[in-house]
Amino acid sequence: MPLAARKWTRIKVIAVALAAATGVVGLKLNLNLGANVNKWNYGDPQTGCQSTEQNVSVTGLTGDFCSPPCDSSNNCPTTYPPGVTAQGQCVLEMPGNNQPTYCALICDPNTKGTCGKAPAKCEPIQGVGVCTYPIGK
Repeated sequence: MPLAARKWTRIKVIAVALAAATGVVGLKLNLNLGANVNKWNYGDPQTGCQSTEQNVSVTGLTGDFCSPPCDSSNNCPTTYPPGVTAQGQCVLEMPGNNQPTYCALICDPNTKGTCGKAPAKCEPIQGVGVCTYPIGK
């Protein structure tokens, strides 16, 4: 069955914060329960997040992304989509946690191409950037 024809169940949950380098930003967690298609972490939710990832959108940004969990040492996976030079950082605080437990690709909004190939883009927020993909309909 083509990806566009698949039915995706999305559960929306309000998450607590994005603890970026300079502050805290609200975010929304969109749990995507469907086939796992991406071969790397931090991919486009429209093509399916890996089984351990969450589909996350940050309040104030127009896109979303697949967010892998941080490991016990607050490190993030380094299996990035092709062309990505941004770095995964343990910066997403989820409900019920008082510290970050999920990762985001933190990029420089003044440097082109850090999030890899289009449609990925570095969206600026509080002096840093977060790699996102356009939210599909």
